[in-house]
Amino acid sequence: MLGMGKAKKTKSKKGKKGARIRSKTTASKKIPAYGAIVPRSVVEQARSFTAPRGRLEMGGLLVGHVDGQGRNVCVAGFFPEQIQSTPTYCEFDGSWMAICTAALAYANEASSDDDAEVPSLRIIGWIHTHPDLGIFLSGTDQSTYRANMRYSPDGRFLAVVVDPLRGEEGVFISPDHPNEYSEATGSLEMSDALSERYLRFLDRMEDVRKARSDEALPFIITGDLRREHVSRGHPDDYLESYLQAIPDIQGAISRLEGSERRVIERVDSRMLELINRFSESERECERIVESRIEDLRSEFSSASDSLSHRISSIEGLCRSLEAVYISLEALRESMKNVRRGVPPIIPDKQNYDSEVNEGGMGHSAPTLGASQ
Repeated sequence: MLGMGKAKKTKSKKGKKGARIRSKTTASKKIPAYGAIVPRSVVEQARSFTAPRGRLEMGGLLVGHVDGQGRNVCVAGFFPEQIQSTPTYCEFDGSWMAICTAALAYANEASSDDDAEVPSLRIIGWIHTHPDLGIFLSGTDQSTYRANMRYSPDGRFLAVVVDPLRGEEGVFISPDHPNEYSEATGSLEMSDALSERYLRFLDRMEDVRKARSDEALPFIITGDLRREHVSRGHPDDYLESYLQAIPDIQGAISRLEGSERRVIERVDSRMLELINRFSESERECERIVESRIEDLRSEFSSASDSLSHRISSIEGLCRSLEAVYISLEALRESMKNVRRGVPPIIPDKQNYDSEVNEGGMGHSAPTLGASQ
């Protein structure tokens, strides 16, 4: 949320993320949206200045002109000292509007007669950050946007929102569409006369900084004119912002390296634990397999002995059945002889008992003898 106070440093109240400006206004009217051109250099320089400030919002003004196609062209700008800066709100003194207007008037009036066709410089928009919040216009942003458009004599104004932590930006051409925006693109092509006019404006802003202090005007956005501006003997705010951010970057890198080491240590410890568990599981599996093999061997040996015993029993039974068969054949022959009147042949009892006992019949002999 960006608030631009009046010259008396009146502050707007906090609200939801956005921008607010206090002024006596007339009834709002529908203002047409104009096309906009914002070069990459503008948002990159803004990001370099605001990123080291983390989640604190920053706001500033943008300077540009209207090109031959009627588009709002942003070329430069600045971030003044913030009256208030929080993760959801920022505000700077409204007197910077007047200071910027005076510097623009100086640049426009100092032009030669040959610059008659060069467009006049003007405040073309405002810029503020949404650190780690994404790109959009809140309700307060929309109110500030409409108020700034009413300050403009022809209603021309654009808004640029930068998220320095996510590396995103959005160029808005109307407050009526808070979620419709385009990205900054490319670079600008300007005539020498137009470039010189912007450089005079930047010279005057450097004079303002010297008169007030670096704290009052900490960053000037020079855009595509950065090299020409520095060649005039002015400081390179873009480079200095990066140099100032080096300790923070180094600290962040050190923290990341420390975190990386801790993660690696935890991963190594976990891997060692898993390896140990796997080894224990492997040994346990080997013990279980060996024990099972031994059990199977024992069971197989027992089954083999039982089978051998059963085979022996079956073989004995077969011999007994064979002896019984022989006895039955002898009995049948005897019965035939009896029918023919031939006296029966009674087998020798000793030999008979011996044959029966070899067949495993035990005490069956007397029964056979009685039957016979």
